[in-house]
Amino acid sequence: MHKRNLDNWFKKMTAFRHISRINEKSPEQEVIPTTKALNQRASLDLKPDITSRMLWVWLIVIWCLWGLMIWGFYTFQNSVGNRQSIGGWLGLVICSTISFVLIYYINLKLIQHKTIQIGKRLNIEFKNQQVIGRFFKLDYAILDKTGTLTEPAARVREIVLADPKTRSTIFSILESLEQQSKHPVARGIIMYLQTQKFQRVDLQLVQSRKIEAGIWGRFVEDEYALLSRAAVRQLGIEPTVKADGMMMCYLVQAQQKIVASIVLEEQIRQSAPGLIQQFRNQRVVTVMATGDNDSNANRIGQVLEIDVIAADLTSHSKGDLVKAYQQNGRVLFVGDGDNDYLALQLADFSIGLMHNKQQTLGAMTDVQIQADHLSLVQASLELMQQALIKKWLSLCSWGVYWGMMIYAIQQLDVSGMNLSIIYIGLGLLIGSFQVINFKLWKTRV
Repeated sequence: MHKRNLDNWFKKMTAFRHISRINEKSPEQEVIPTTKALNQRASLDLKPDITSRMLWVWLIVIWCLWGLMIWGFYTFQNSVGNRQSIGGWLGLVICSTISFVLIYYINLKLIQHKTIQIGKRLNIEFKNQQVIGRFFKLDYAILDKTGTLTEPAARVREIVLADPKTRSTIFSILESLEQQSKHPVARGIIMYLQTQKFQRVDLQLVQSRKIEAGIWGRFVEDEYALLSRAAVRQLGIEPTVKADGMMMCYLVQAQQKIVASIVLEEQIRQSAPGLIQQFRNQRVVTVMATGDNDSNANRIGQVLEIDVIAADLTSHSKGDLVKAYQQNGRVLFVGDGDNDYLALQLADFSIGLMHNKQQTLGAMTDVQIQADHLSLVQASLELMQQALIKKWLSLCSWGVYWGMMIYAIQQLDVSGMNLSIIYIGLGLLIGSFQVINFKLWKTRV
């Protein structure tokens, strides 16, 4: 490939936008879940804040207005002496329907607000309230490997140099490229370099940025990119250094020359087997999507007993994988965002893992959690599922209330006082059920 074509490739690879920005939340405001909170089943009921109180007040106000409308209808029907008056019934149905819709809407807002409250307590951040209302049963769970199913830092076993004489220069280049990155590969490389003795070369890094399958940097002397095996193959280069069952990445010089091959070893997270087992219990097909080589991917996938293993993928390949599975069902994607941005955006539901408190995946994901707590993936899904159940319970309870009141007016020959007693009694019963529905809100975290 000519130098011009290589420059175009780097330009294309570096075109996607950055996903990291400084979080405006101060350290004092951050809530980190304790070990006890993450391992016990406990009630997560929170004290009502101003927003919750206002929603409850509006709920009571609309309920009272609904009662006045029913009383007005009852008085009108008795005054005309016709309990089957079409005009009266039409007015009652219209007003009751409007009241019912408003009550349901406020109940939905209460459920969404409390879900967000509980999420904040568990350090789970939801994209917005609309995400909570549209949760559904999942058919496929596609999970990134590096940094998601494996530990946040990979361990470098060996760095094989094309020219041993360039050891100090290559190590200095790697250190400059990965110094600010929080990616598991970057962490592993920096930790390895800290244990090595070499003469640091004063290199001037003019520009660096994340690219689709690694990181790219322009120095005064030349350009370098640290890439996965799949990206290296896209350049038309077949790596000569391979290690079965190990993760590989390569430092490529701008002239399409591999100057260093890095052999890394990944450790599976302790919580990863439990997460995969929970998906299996829910009859969700698990898929592991990674840009790593098939040898290491198969090793980790077999240990975790994952249903489908897809290796040597780029960011666009992961997006195509999501679209392929969406033809047969609903897809969840879990990733850390570095090279998962397209898959996170295309999935029906997405969960992003943040490797540090300053990182945010913004509008890219529906839910964000700290990467240190993979167990929060299942906790967030369970929280969303319970919110959906409570939404339908609320809808059904108020629907039953509305139907019983219509039946009492139409079929029961009761006085105005008895009708008021029925209305208030049923309202208190449904209201008590509503309160209990919120008080019993629990989730396994």
